[in-house]
Amino acid sequence: MVVVWNDNEIFSTEIGKVFVAVESPLNAPEDSGVLMSFTYEKKFPDTSLRLTASGDHRSAYKSGYSGCGRWYFLIDGSECRDPRTIEGVSSFDYLANYHNSMQVSGVCHNVSSGSREIAYAVGLCSGQLLPTEALTGWISSFYVFVEELRLSKSTVCQGSPAHCD
Repeated sequence: MVVVWNDNEIFSTEIGKVFVAVESPLNAPEDSGVLMSFTYEKKFPDTSLRLTASGDHRSAYKSGYSGCGRWYFLIDGSECRDPRTIEGVSSFDYLANYHNSMQVSGVCHNVSSGSREIAYAVGLCSGQLLPTEALTGWISSFYVFVEELRLSKSTVCQGSPAHCD
């Protein structure tokens, strides 16, 4: 059994179908837009999707200012909002050029069953007006996992740090 903690609630899970997309090597120089896209067949109407991307992410100095890249998932062209967006941010100061392994992961509820277009994209950070130099993959393997999960609420936790009943 796997336990997922989210918004002060603990859920137990029954692991469903797992889909793995691999680009090896992925060397995507795009500063914005969709990097990977594929179709996933969601089997059940009462399950959630756990989306995970793992690999090299880089944002760097471009045209005289610091860089900030935001990587995120789309389902059928829209970001997940239940419970939150699934995103990761990387920001570096002037003249930095660091390649970092990063994992972007989250759970999305209330996704209808059937054929779903899953995309992994990059773009500007919140409040950022100027483009950044983003690079995803950089001559290494890049993985995207999609897991269909049946979540059942088992415990409610409150406070910070969380105290569970």
